[in-house]
Amino acid sequence: DLQEAIGRAVAALPEKRRAVFELCFLQQFTYKEAAAVLDISPKTVENHMGYALKSIRGALEDFR
Repeated sequence: DLQEAIGRAVAALPEKRRAVFELCFLQQFTYKEAAAVLDISPKTVENHMGYALKSIRGALEDFR
């Protein structure tokens, strides 16, 4: 049940934010590596990760 909720929360992220999350969290890229792959700045990667984690935490509020 939790895995499904996580999957739905990740799928609901905007495209670029989901790409950043998948690279950094799931594939364990550094922010610098993810920035190079996506052709954005490391600071933008950092911002996207912050928003992604906040969104996912909010979506999983029922599991606390």
